[in-house]
Amino acid sequence: MLCVAVDGSADRDAAAGRAERPGTPAFTDAGWAALADLLHAIADDAARLGHPVVFHPHAATYVETLAEIDRLLDSMDPDRIGVCLDTGHHLVAGGDPVAALRDLADRVRHVHLKDVDQVILARLRDGAYAGMGDAVREGLFTELGAGALDLDGILQVLAARDYDGWLMVEQDASIGPPSEAAAIGRRVLAASLRRSSSPVRGGDIRSVA
Repeated sequence: MLCVAVDGSADRDAAAGRAERPGTPAFTDAGWAALADLLHAIADDAARLGHPVVFHPHAATYVETLAEIDRLLDSMDPDRIGVCLDTGHHLVAGGDPVAALRDLADRVRHVHLKDVDQVILARLRDGAYAGMGDAVREGLFTELGAGALDLDGILQVLAARDYDGWLMVEQDASIGPPSEAAAIGRRVLAASLRRSSSPVRGGDIRSVA
């Protein structure tokens, strides 16, 4: 699976979490068309080598907000390129990851499970940080189960559609030792899978610090 995203930029880092506000730098119509063409070209090249491609909407980039995600998805061929839903970045963008999974259905072919500290997210949206990078260093992305993510809801939707792709537990930065954060994420995911009435297929849970 090749997972691609637009690179971050200083102007969108400063607007992260509130990028829907007027005046936020954004792609022109020509920029959107060029991005769609590039993604299709990447997907076609990767397909010839046997690799599926997903696009990863990402906070602090030019594809963060729900409106930006919708615009790009409307211009992408779903048979050629899928979506990586990163639950943490979707929360930062103001979205509901559970609803996104339902709405996007089988267009989601890769999932990054990431939790968000609600207090730090609120401060980011209020402009307390110079940018998202500072918020991340303060603990914006927290251990799985310690933030705003409805993990049980995510797994229930995935189980209902018999999802058999990857679930990547991510945490961009950790206040404590990374090995502890990875162990917490592993335990929380395992407990949530056990609570699910129809567990996602597989069951091999591995953690990487």
